[in-house]
Amino acid sequence: MEIVTIFKIAQYYNIGKRAVGYSSGREKKGLNVENKKILIIEDNPANLKLVTDILSVEGYDVIQANNGKAGLDALMISPKEIGLILLDIKLPDIDGFEVLKQIKNNEEVKNIPVIIVSAHAMEADVKKSLEAGCLDYITKPINIKKFLARIKSVV
Repeated sequence: MEIVTIFKIAQYYNIGKRAVGYSSGREKKGLNVENKKILIIEDNPANLKLVTDILSVEGYDVIQANNGKAGLDALMISPKEIGLILLDIKLPDIDGFEVLKQIKNNEEVKNIPVIIVSAHAMEADVKKSLEAGCLDYITKPINIKKFLARIKSVV
């Protein structure tokens, strides 16, 4: 990741309290996330980069997946390393609701918190997501300060 990009994001949003480029999530406290990573399942490269940069500036380690299958594969390869999942609804291969359903039906990973991050702001989508077991629903475009506050409330 480019240090200049991270620095610009940190400056613009006044969020980087640690040294720019620091990417270890080991300082985070909360939901037993020491040494845990945030899995981002997002197909839009610009959104994926933005969320990754924001979280990296704050010291979180991330794993990226650009579709539902890749996200589920990453989760199953190292489920004990994941402390939070950020999931888009509209994915090119497997619908985000189906990804959420598969996560919640798997005993090994069902307790990992999932936050939906989606441009779909319809009340029905929000209700369906919360009923399916996601912890929160964040709409795009994201407000970075509010986004970080919601992430920090979990991890």
